[in-house]
Amino acid sequence: MRLARVPWIAVAVATAACSNGSSSTPISPGNVVLEITALLPRNDEVWLAPRDPDPVSGDEGYPGDPEPVTIGCDLRLGVQADVRNYYLRAPDGCSGTPQCGYLVVELDPDQGPAARAQGAAPNVVLTLTDPLAPGDPLVGPHVLRPRLVLPDGSTFSDPYAFTPKDVNVTFAADSCESEPNGAGGAPNP
Repeated sequence: MRLARVPWIAVAVATAACSNGSSSTPISPGNVVLEITALLPRNDEVWLAPRDPDPVSGDEGYPGDPEPVTIGCDLRLGVQADVRNYYLRAPDGCSGTPQCGYLVVELDPDQGPAARAQGAAPNVVLTLTDPLAPGDPLVGPHVLRPRLVLPDGSTFSDPYAFTPKDVNVTFAADSCESEPNGAGGAPNP
């Protein structure tokens, strides 16, 4: 008789565990980390962003690669970010999950962003086109600002492990003249 009660207790525990899943508020995955870690300016080049020391993990930090960053002839700049404890999804893919949305990176956001890229991955590509063409303003200092955006379009603001930092970088232009045989740095038509 005693053994007959064990299955009923197991069913009661399993039922209680399952009933909490759909009606409870999802638990936050922890403090969010967002930082730009690298730029991919042309061909197979990689420019590593500065990184502050982290006493918790023992990371000694990194001063960053020397500047300037030479932008390729296609005027595209890959941006790699470190995103932790935030679910990167398309705006309609979060289904009420907290700390869920997409990554946005803007170039010179305080001057009305000259370029903007967004995606549901930690890597995005900025296309630097018409707004930057007159007078070659690509050459010189710029600011890249990462931010996380919620499905409703608002900027995610809390909880962060540390406030996301802008990356200050100086761009140089690639020599985009083609050689007589068609080789060189010119973009493909």
